[in-house]
Amino acid sequence: MESDVKTTLQKIKQWNQEISLGRRLLSSSYNIDEINLIEAKIKETTAKWDKIRSENNKITNWLAQTQSAKDKVHEHGFYDNEVYKLKESYRNDKHEIRELYYDTLKKRKQLIEKHDIVVRLETNVRKMKELIDTSK
Repeated sequence: MESDVKTTLQKIKQWNQEISLGRRLLSSSYNIDEINLIEAKIKETTAKWDKIRSENNKITNWLAQTQSAKDKVHEHGFYDNEVYKLKESYRNDKHEIRELYYDTLKKRKQLIEKHDIVVRLETNVRKMKELIDTSK
């Protein structure tokens, strides 16, 4: 019995040595802290990736909805009709402004001519008054 206990104790001692050797090998070959840091970075990057993917999906859906709304507007011709009306209104307003501008120029020219006539007449009246005064 004692020999069994001795052999068992020797086996336990041998296993403890193997375990401590295995631990030393693991600690020297793998840095557990580094592995934990890398795993944490992987989890963080994966979370960011999922968030970006989710935002990308939201944007893609929004773009699809916007395009669908645009297509509906074009399909019914409402947009094209409104653009045509606005362009036509712009052309008419531009033409009217041009006419008003040229009318204003004509009126200014006429006012300048009338002013010149008035000035000429005033000078003639002044000269006539002087002549009358000198003849008296």
